[in-house]
This record gives sequence, structure tokens and C-alpha cells, in this order.
Amino acid sequence: MRHIDSALVQERAAISAISRVAEHGLSEATYLTQMRNQLEAAVPDASEALALIAGTANMAIARMVARFGSEMS
Repeated sequence: MRHIDSALVQERAAISAISRVAEHGLSEATYLTQMRNQLEAAVPDASEALALIAGTANMAIARMVARFGSEMS
């Protein structure tokens, strides 16, 4: 019985960790979008470069979150 409880606790901890990492990733992506919008307003000529930077950073965040989720599963 104790082994089952331990496995359940580990599973819940993994789910919680994945959820927290995903929430943090979304928070970072939101922050990047806000910063991009502010910078585009200040320097309209840089919009293409800012879009590329923000897109690349968001993809990297998404990959890290996905990798963490697959490693925890």
C-alpha cells in the first residue's frame, strides 16, 4: 500500500511541476509580447526584427516547456 501512495505522490508532484513550468512559460511569452509592443511603438522601423526575436524566443520557451513535460512524464 505504501508503494502505491508513494507513486501517487510522485505523479502528483510531476503534474504540479509541469503545470508550474507551463504557467511560467506563458508568463514569459506574455512579457515578451508586451515588451515587443512597447519597442515597436518606440521604434516602428524595428518591427520585423522585433517580431523575429520575439518569435524565436517564444519558440525556445515552448520547446523547453515541452521538453520538461516529456522528461517528467
